[in-house]
Amino acid sequence: MEFWPSSCRVQDFTQKTRGKKLIQDQYPNVETGRLTAASLVECKDGRFSWSYAFETPNPEKRIKLRKAAPVLLATRPPTSAVPHSSIQHRVEQGAKFLRTVLPEIDVTADLMREELAVDERLTRSLKNFDSSSGNVLASFMDETGQLLAYPTGLLGCDLNIALVSSDGHKAISEFEPQCARSFLTPIRQLVSSTFDSSRRTNMLSVRTFGSTYLLHIRRSDDRKIVEVEEAKSSDLVIVNNQGAVYLREPDRRTPIFIATSSEPDQLPDDQCWRLAAGNSSEQCFLSSNKVVREYDLRAKNSSNLFGLSPSTDEVFSFLEKPLKDYLIPLCTTRRIMWLDRRSPGKPLLAYQHRRQYDRTLHTCTIEDNHTMLMSRKNALVTMYGLSSDGLLHMSGYPYALLSEPDDRFVGDAFLPRTVDNFSLFRMSEEGRMIRYDLSWDASDEVPCWLDRVHAVNDLNSLKTEVGSLEGREFSKVNLRPAYEYIFYTNLDCQDSGESEDLDELLDNLSMFWQHTDAPVDHVMTTHDILRSCGDELDRTSRSDFLAENDTVYAKHYRALLHKQFPWEGLRRNAQWHRDIGDTFIDISSLRADDIRSVTESFSAFDLSDHSEKQTQVNQRQMRAREELSLDLILAKDVFCHRYISPSVSGLETMAALSLSEGPPPVSFSFLQPRPQVDHYSRDERDPQIVMPPGVRLLLKEWEIGVDPEDAVFTNPYGEQVLPNSPRKSNDTSVSPPSSEHPEHTITQSQVPPMVLASSNLAPARQAMSKQFDPPQFHSQVLDSHTTPVESESQGVLVTTQTLAGPFESRTKKKPAKKRLGGF
Repeated sequence: MEFWPSSCRVQDFTQKTRGKKLIQDQYPNVETGRLTAASLVECKDGRFSWSYAFETPNPEKRIKLRKAAPVLLATRPPTSAVPHSSIQHRVEQGAKFLRTVLPEIDVTADLMREELAVDERLTRSLKNFDSSSGNVLASFMDETGQLLAYPTGLLGCDLNIALVSSDGHKAISEFEPQCARSFLTPIRQLVSSTFDSSRRTNMLSVRTFGSTYLLHIRRSDDRKIVEVEEAKSSDLVIVNNQGAVYLREPDRRTPIFIATSSEPDQLPDDQCWRLAAGNSSEQCFLSSNKVVREYDLRAKNSSNLFGLSPSTDEVFSFLEKPLKDYLIPLCTTRRIMWLDRRSPGKPLLAYQHRRQYDRTLHTCTIEDNHTMLMSRKNALVTMYGLSSDGLLHMSGYPYALLSEPDDRFVGDAFLPRTVDNFSLFRMSEEGRMIRYDLSWDASDEVPCWLDRVHAVNDLNSLKTEVGSLEGREFSKVNLRPAYEYIFYTNLDCQDSGESEDLDELLDNLSMFWQHTDAPVDHVMTTHDILRSCGDELDRTSRSDFLAENDTVYAKHYRALLHKQFPWEGLRRNAQWHRDIGDTFIDISSLRADDIRSVTESFSAFDLSDHSEKQTQVNQRQMRAREELSLDLILAKDVFCHRYISPSVSGLETMAALSLSEGPPPVSFSFLQPRPQVDHYSRDERDPQIVMPPGVRLLLKEWEIGVDPEDAVFTNPYGEQVLPNSPRKSNDTSVSPPSSEHPEHTITQSQVPPMVLASSNLAPARQAMSKQFDPPQFHSQVLDSHTTPVESESQGVLVTTQTLAGPFESRTKKKPAKKRLGGF
């Protein structure tokens, strides 16, 4: 094939440039939406036209994907997610295990930490990429049709071979879970050879964790599809982890060394080797991370075909066997390349696939002109079309084939069934195999399942059989019949029992104030009275009418609904009663004790009728409305066991002001003052209660039963304005302290203190005289022998003297310097 024209001249830079020097490829690197290569080609009519490396796509030439068919269900359990823990934590766990199980072994913590660090690093690297893993699906042909080899079993140690007929309607009819050969370790790679017509057998190489087996596969007359035997005469090319290539001949027990790629000391730790067979038995191809080499098995030498730049992180991920026209598809972590082995060193064409960095990317070519790009980490399959008319170029945009949800795969195989139909088989890590039917025709063909596949599906749907001890923790019991028996079958019995309890409760409620023996220290709502009349006498909590309680709301709601509640007797026999329903919500039916109307008023807050389970939603909303209505009605009435005196009216207050020079008296309603008096004192006179004006105004302003929105403040001292009081004199006499407490008449001003403007003059020296405080209320009894605190005889003066301390202004005297030396 011909190369696209390019410039290979080296440019000489006379000036230094900043940054790293960009590496320019000498071959077309195609990218969608970018002009990468162009050339003039001669048409049939003798004229020249431009040809590009990317042609206009043709939708009719695209491969169609039919409906995916599951061939085999999962036979292995999914990978368990191990919780991540730090190395220090794992070291502590390991030390504890060794001390418990093997106390005689002394292992240091540093040794365990080092081993665990190495294990963690190796586990992470294998999770990202395992260089020893290969393709576990292999397809080959014999006289009767196509065969597909794949691993089965719980660990993937059993080899199974299925016959795939060329007829599209019977492509799954021969998939039977039968084991042809078992191995000691799991299968890591399967490689098949071409059919040998002289021996009428096929060769299959099986690489496991422990060994590599070479098997003959042929048809047999028994019930099994194929027969597997160990091969005694065949050539096998192998490569080790150091890049050394060996040839195993039938007459030799030891393999023949062919060549090595490089020195073992120069290889990186993540080196990955991939082998590909050539068009003849005397050649093979080997790829490492950066180089692709061709080996001649007869001459035992090698030559480089192509290498990547060592300064980039791009590496080779897959090497495919050459096509008919000497074209070798190569796959890297960034691009897909097509290389002509006859012209090494420069690919014919490259395309950037723009996928995430993934070293499990690999390709599969169909009919030498369609390349599929796949990955082991996901189910995305991208198709790239080629055209070899003249210069090699892309025949259209790459497109993705629809597939199953993302899953991790361990193998894939491509089998052509007819001229226009193909099949792609992919196996997941759990052993689930899916078949994708590809066709140039858009007709959809629904595949059929085998009866044994249905049987495996039925087995997977069965419950896991656990022991008696595990059953206690993981058992599930359906309690629906028990709930239906409780709430539906015994509903009549419960209604009869509740009716008897309701009649007894209503009788106790009507005679509550007559039968109450113990005094109640607080006001009570209707909810508190119901709790006191019921069985729960020990719970004396208050103000819990809006919280969840154990009282059955249904019987109380039914009594209010049928107007059986004794409201008149309960309110009439109480010493004091107040309705505070207007404080909660403005509903006229709440004041009339009509619970039906209150419940219907809350229906405006129901949800819209768009729920699937509308019956259950309506029942829950109805119950919520009834509970809220019941709570509001039971909480709006407040009762007290004793009479609360009404507050003094405004006329009586003005009359008290006109008769007395002091402030009006304080009227107490429910809360009464309790003066603290020393019971050891011999003073038998009743203490005089003196209240400051602020307390008087506060108690006067708030009265029971007054609407806060309509309340108007009334000044009991009147609206008279007093003249400004004269300023006090600077020279005031100082009264000497007295040892005894004389009788003083406490006088209070009839007007509140005036607020005076601040003055710019210096504050005058005030005289500090002893003041006698009125008797106060305390939570504890004061000691009568307590000595009163005497006031200061002089006022506070501003001093200008220098004081000692850390903030003094006078500098200290420098200490004399001591003599340290001798004479």
